[in-house]
Amino acid sequence: MFKKNTFSKLMSPFHIQQVDLRNRLVKTASAMGLATEDGYVTDANLGFYEAVSKGGVGLIIVETWVRRLPNGSHWSKTYRY
Repeated sequence: MFKKNTFSKLMSPFHIQQVDLRNRLVKTASAMGLATEDGYVTDANLGFYEAVSKGGVGLIIVETWVRRLPNGSHWSKTYRY
């Protein structure tokens, strides 16, 4: 069993330069594969990050999306590990 204050620092506010975070929880980037084949953001992308935000994460690092087509690059959904 955890002591009452085990996670108090984790849940405390944090400051990074000009950004104030409500806590120290971080959702790191991950290849969710929810973008279109052309690398555009979808409603599924937005819904996923909205749910993560509502869950209380203090900082979200999103996956890579294409910035400029056709020269940009992205992970293809057909890529196999």
